Amino acid sequence: MNCYQAKFKLSEKKAASYQPFDSIKDKYPKLELTIYEDFTLDALNSEIWRYNFAYGDAHLPYRHRDDNIRFRNGCANFMLNVEDGMQTAGILVSMFTIKCGLIQVRAKFPCTQAGQLDAIWSFGENGMPEHDIAEWNGSEVSVTEHWGYDYKEGLKKRTRNGDRKAKWFKPEAEFYIYELELTPYQTIYRINGIETLKTAASNNEQHIILNSGILDSKYRINGLGMVADWVRVYEPKL
Repeated sequence: MNCYQAKFKLSEKKAASYQPFDSIKDKYPKLELTIYEDFTLDALNSEIWRYNFAYGDAHLPYRHRDDNIRFRNGCANFMLNVEDGMQTAGILVSMFTIKCGLIQVRAKFPCTQAGQLDAIWSFGENGMPEHDIAEWNGSEVSVTEHWGYDYKEGLKKRTRNGDRKAKWFKPEAEFYIYELELTPYQTIYRINGIETLKTAASNNEQHIILNSGILDSKYRINGLGMVADWVRVYEPKL
């Protein structure tokens, strides 16, 4: 398992003035909005999402349950529940894929219990790389790119964690826009327009994935995990 991770600084002034369309200004070719999911339906939009992950959940310390995702007040609420001693969580996987363009997810992470692991990420249709746009462990957000990991073999994921904090940055209380820009030349991660990581291009079709979860089987959590307000996808205008 290989991963690349870098610390980033968060500028309060830049983040406070950020607007969703700022990241598509002066792009060539121009990017146009192709998916806008605002979660206003009281049920799953099956044209955009499915509940199941391609490789299942046998390799995880929890099990996915469809009813752990609740659509309320224009948001997707990702619950964590313990059922018969087993930790359960929720996951949404996009029906569509994106190879080049921009992914934006406005979300917050209200659960601050130890062992929490909520994530906004993308995963290649044919496997790696995995782009962790944001992972929340109950106290900090990490941004990571993984490659060389085999889900089919059930290999345990290992990553390095670094401090991702700023006094104004409160992901447990405030909504921020978490972004991934995919180009033929590089992959760029951002939070409210602030670059957090830049890596080589992946150049493969990516599914968008949102989920709640836990770090390890020793943890048990009941309550609300991630709250997703909306998802936007922009692709090159041909």
